[in-house]
Amino acid sequence: MSATLTSSKELFALLQKKSKDKCKFSLSSEEGHTKHFWESLIKTEAHLKLFYELMKRTLDSLIEKRYSDFDAQTTTNCCHGMAIFVRSLILETLELDLEKARLFLESSFETYENDLEGLGKEILSKLSGILIDLMSLYTLHFISEKSLLIGKKSTPSRLNLIVGVSTTFCKRVIEYLQKFFSNFIAQSYESYLDRLDTLLHMNGISIGTWGQYIRDKHIRKDYRNNRYASCLFSMQIVLSQIIQSRSCLAVLNDVFDHETQKLKRRDLYLLRGNGRDLVNIPKCEVIKLYSDGAEPLTVFAGCSTINNSNKKMESIGLESWIHNFPSLVLACDTHYPQFPKVSKDPGFDSSPIAPSEKQLNDIINFHKKIEGVTGEKPSLYCLSHIFPASLYQFLNVITGTASKDLPVCPIPYIINQKYKMQKSSTSPEKA
Repeated sequence: MSATLTSSKELFALLQKKSKDKCKFSLSSEEGHTKHFWESLIKTEAHLKLFYELMKRTLDSLIEKRYSDFDAQTTTNCCHGMAIFVRSLILETLELDLEKARLFLESSFETYENDLEGLGKEILSKLSGILIDLMSLYTLHFISEKSLLIGKKSTPSRLNLIVGVSTTFCKRVIEYLQKFFSNFIAQSYESYLDRLDTLLHMNGISIGTWGQYIRDKHIRKDYRNNRYASCLFSMQIVLSQIIQSRSCLAVLNDVFDHETQKLKRRDLYLLRGNGRDLVNIPKCEVIKLYSDGAEPLTVFAGCSTINNSNKKMESIGLESWIHNFPSLVLACDTHYPQFPKVSKDPGFDSSPIAPSEKQLNDIINFHKKIEGVTGEKPSLYCLSHIFPASLYQFLNVITGTASKDLPVCPIPYIINQKYKMQKSSTSPEKA
């Protein structure tokens, strides 16, 4: 294998050639999870046009390998479970002729232009439920907006930027999809666990020991019947699933200047499961990874800060942890809430799970002592978000072709501080 890094243009050309070899148009036996919802929802011409535009954009994102477009925004802390679920859906689409699906979509609108009912039936009966699920996830990504003050927020009315529909309709779509996927992901960890090798160990203890805390009796519900799994324990299941399935993950570290908070550089590492561990992969082997079926990636994105006085030490810090990345993730997670606070449900139990096993408690407490992994002090690495991406997007970043092809992860503490300052400046003075 040559040590020369393949250009993103060369990789994309290969990806296009590979996709042309696929002959299946749809997986009609795969009804998906949200197909029935869209079938019940489409009542007017505007609704159908919105479905058409969203599906067209979904197919464009798949064809152009923009897999981060399916980074869905839900109401719970389930981005790691969502990322591997999206990966499984995208793997299914690699068997589809996506160009043919796009042509079918366009021709159907021409053929059934004056027959709303016929058009809806034609599209929904022929399109794979997998594609419709991805369209649902694209929708949840599209309505999310980034704010430097409060991070991500959902704005259902953004659907009106595509096709004019009522505000009530927008809210109905988003609320249903967010709740469905939040609950689905919270309950999916147990099914992942049951398919894992019982002899697999994660961070020094069996996966079965970690996994007992994501089973149904430890799933919590709020007043709207939204389900929540512990972030710390479910993360161990996700990492084990990545390792056992020999999947690929990318570690993204956005390095900010400590004083100015300006982005200085983007460090990327490529890891792949070998059934038992994660192995560091040279970036020059991206093409080989695609040939081996490593597409798409799961990106573990985070940030760190750097001082002029210790630049060399800071840059070496994360590299020394890459060989034991699951341990670094656990260190980050010990400082992250296991369950979110539900503002409209004061009775919701957001307290962390305290495991009964002494060995497990010792492992967690040991990782709590690792420094530089919090939002307040990310001198080593602070894991912020996990999302799907393609090898093409990864290569664009490391070659500088499109350095922001993967979203930037700002420092959580800086966001929170700015938000508090803004609230303070707009609040009425106390008497």
